[in-house]
Amino acid sequence: MSRLRWRKVLRDLWLYLPRTLMVILAITLGIFGVGAFLDAYALLTPTIATNFAITNPAAITLRMKSAERNA
Repeated sequence: MSRLRWRKVLRDLWLYLPRTLMVILAITLGIFGVGAFLDAYALLTPTIATNFAITNPAAITLRMKSAERNA
């Protein structure tokens, strides 16, 4: 880009400093949030699968649409 264009960009960033800082903060928080989510997913996925296998889960599940009471 030309020198004049860079000068305008930097001037606009300086003139709208609060908006610029809010954008930087929003991007930073978004990156941090995505990183925290992916880290938690990577840590919990193997643990959940292992703990589920330890509980000796049922091999079959029976479901009934309705049940009649016979006394």
